[in-house]
Amino acid sequence: MTQPFITRDRLADIKDSLSRKPRAWHTYDKHIKPMMRQAALDREHLYDFTVVYLSILYHDIVYSTDITYHHFNEKQSTQIFSEECLDLNISNDQFFAVQSFILATISHKVDNISHSLPESYHNDLKYFLDLDILIFSQPFIKVLEFDSLIREEFSHIDDREYYPARLEIIKKFAERPAIYVSDRFKHLNPVAKDNLEKLSVLLSLHV
Repeated sequence: MTQPFITRDRLADIKDSLSRKPRAWHTYDKHIKPMMRQAALDREHLYDFTVVYLSILYHDIVYSTDITYHHFNEKQSTQIFSEECLDLNISNDQFFAVQSFILATISHKVDNISHSLPESYHNDLKYFLDLDILIFSQPFIKVLEFDSLIREEFSHIDDREYYPARLEIIKKFAERPAIYVSDRFKHLNPVAKDNLEKLSVLLSLHV
């Protein structure tokens, strides 16, 4: 597989973009770097590390917490990637896969995207989506820290509007038959489910 060439200056620009307010959780250090570290450890088990790497790097490159624009984050992130991919040493298949991986984070459901991807990328897609929400399987104190940082990102939203919406998101994850669907992380489902159920209870106290 070809490897991406990202200049030091471009990587610095990406890190800068990922450090701007209102980001608190969706930063390079908090979210992107741990994902990259884990992917590097699992590299030999991935079909296309380049696609996973670029999907990690670009999937939150646009992150608005404005309610009007929040739902366009993923599509705008793919647009940024599309504009910059000409400078990367990747194939057309890899380009399409990265775009598909990023768009899959809208629903975090493999079935919504996998039908349009070559089968060879399906396992990497499952891995990437699991990696994006791996925080749910961490010690509960880390989950609480994560959730408080999400609240910080949406601090401009009134509690009466924020907490019902946040509770709905967390409950949808908790109610899934499996939170993690990749072979690499599916053993963490019991821990993640327990954490999500406990978080739902705490969030419900604000509703």
